[in-house]
Amino acid sequence: MIEKELVAASTEPLILSLLAKGESYGYELIQEVKALSGDKIKWTDGMLYPVLHRMENNGWIKVALGGDGKRTQAQILFN
Repeated sequence: MIEKELVAASTEPLILSLLAKGESYGYELIQEVKALSGDKIKWTDGMLYPVLHRMENNGWIKVALGGDGKRTQAQILFN
């Protein structure tokens, strides 16, 4: 496993890097990071979604809403 501090410090840059490729669901982000790290970084919903909300509040990303009004995909927001 990778040190907890390194994982925490790299979370936002990793998310931005992955979203720069295109829209993604949170579950897809979790799976992609797991695969890219060779199973060394294992994010959970409870870790990822608060980070996504913080990034949205900071204006770094926007989250698309589905037809039912629920959040569905995180998208990169370039200002």
